[in-house]
Amino acid sequence: MTTVKFNYLSDNNLTQERINWDLAIIGGGFRTTTFLASAPELLKYRITIVERGNVIGPGAFSDYTITTSSTGSSLFKALSYHGPFAVLRNNSKVTSVAKCQNPVRTEDLSAALLEVGTVISDKLGDTAIRLNSNVNKIKLDSDKGPVTLHMNGGDIIHARHVILATGRRERPHAELEAWRDKVMLSSSVISLSKRKLLENKLLSLGGRPIVIVGCSHSAMSALQILLEVTNQLERYHSEYRRPPIFVIQRSLARLMYENQEQARKEQVLGREQLFDPNRDICPDTGIVFRDSGLRHKSKELYCNLWSGKIPNAHIVRVKVIREAWDLLDSSGLVVQALGYKGEAPDILVSGKLVRPSSSNERLWADEDGAALIGGQRYENLSILRIEPTPPHRKDNSAYGKNLYRLLSSRLEHLLSQSIESEANL
Repeated sequence: MTTVKFNYLSDNNLTQERINWDLAIIGGGFRTTTFLASAPELLKYRITIVERGNVIGPGAFSDYTITTSSTGSSLFKALSYHGPFAVLRNNSKVTSVAKCQNPVRTEDLSAALLEVGTVISDKLGDTAIRLNSNVNKIKLDSDKGPVTLHMNGGDIIHARHVILATGRRERPHAELEAWRDKVMLSSSVISLSKRKLLENKLLSLGGRPIVIVGCSHSAMSALQILLEVTNQLERYHSEYRRPPIFVIQRSLARLMYENQEQARKEQVLGREQLFDPNRDICPDTGIVFRDSGLRHKSKELYCNLWSGKIPNAHIVRVKVIREAWDLLDSSGLVVQALGYKGEAPDILVSGKLVRPSSSNERLWADEDGAALIGGQRYENLSILRIEPTPPHRKDNSAYGKNLYRLLSSRLEHLLSQSIESEANL
């Protein structure tokens, strides 16, 4: 890796020689892996990836034991089999996911992502991959120009452009604070590494109820694991008493349907929110409740739960969480499934902290991924779908459909232009 002189002031106000990265990516999981695999032409640039795990590719999926909420083919729809990724064309772990028209096990997705990540790691080289590392701060001097990253170990990275691909995480919900000592996040419930902790909690309940707060995909995934684990405990521990499970639902569910005709035949009054043809249909596919509807295994679980087909499990309808106060008080375990928020380091502009890592505010981006901070567009910082779909884009839209293509095109233009300008200095 060559060192070049940047014509800007570094943190200690001196122009110094620094390793020049064209692109620094924070996060090396699903989004980074599938994005780079969709744009092999970008690999000609000097790219560094900072990943908090120990491999590039699987990200959080390596710790999940559930079924994906999307089909395998849709998860890998952007994958290109050109350049260094041509070797994946006959890779059975990749093609078994990429050709699957149904949801896939997260173990299989993780294995496929590891294969793609290995190609990326081999192409970029060891010096470009920083594993078991975190970025604490992102510093920008303006909406253009180099970006400085401060690492947890004290290292500093300078890059022409930075992509945030840090994913999402659950944060403790204020309305559950009164029961904090017995709250478990849904991401922990479905975690393989926390399975023993979950088993111990369930064994200690003594028949007290489990309450799942929320009725989203994450809630249904948690319900799936709870049913599996309680079945196992009942089988191997004769003294174990299966606890009742209550799912707290604050609004009618949205269930995904392939088209309007199917929705009209199958929607059930009282079970779900009935769709509005003027609001709830994807303009590209005709799918009803495309971005926000329960689908596949989650839809099946919810429908069975609603119709009473899951023994000892019930839906409790409330308008606000505090209406279930008595139930939460009597519970032995509360599972929080109230959504995820984008995760990011502190972001500073001209030395001023504009978004702390602790912020609950949404990280916004343009259609091509350019970050929007305080309403201003930043060409040197991109955000790669780390936030859930914005509320106003959940239905009757094709949110993020062209993000990879638009982002790679913009990066190609910006990076080639900056390199050419620097060469002419």
